[in-house]
Amino acid sequence: MNRIMLGGDATVEVWDRIWQNYQNNTDKLSWHILLAPHHCAIDAIARKNKDGKYEYSENALNALGQVISDGFVVSSSKEIKHNDDLLPSWEAKQKYLGMLKDADEARFLNPDTRANAPLLYSPLQDDKPEPVVFTLTKEGPSLDEPAPASPHTPHKIVPVETGNDEFGYKWNMKV
Repeated sequence: MNRIMLGGDATVEVWDRIWQNYQNNTDKLSWHILLAPHHCAIDAIARKNKDGKYEYSENALNALGQVISDGFVVSSSKEIKHNDDLLPSWEAKQKYLGMLKDADEARFLNPDTRANAPLLYSPLQDDKPEPVVFTLTKEGPSLDEPAPASPHTPHKIVPVETGNDEFGYKWNMKV
């Protein structure tokens, strides 16, 4: 069985309420894959105090922290940088990493940082993110590695002549 939690744009108040409703039935909250709520914004797991500083909600962290074994967190956001941005938030990312017990970040995924190299067909696509793809099996999900996407990694891709595109050929993405 595969369990996927889609957090949407839920704020800390929603996660607090979810924990209050399901704290005695945490199986309903367990997940293998979590789509970090609100693009990994801090306001999904913390709220501002009267001094304007963010304080983390234990209820929200508990609701979101019901990871099953070696789970994955996906942040559908721009690259998360070590700064004070609130969306996406470096601090929120650190909280999700703590849920994963993943010091090397291998199970925290961000499409914006997965691209192996620029894409082939247009110079305008050089910064296009790679999708995060999982294979769902009865043992749980496994992460599919991104396919090579560029002639800049020719040892990993096989050219196939087709004749009608801007290069005179297309690339077959076989590894």
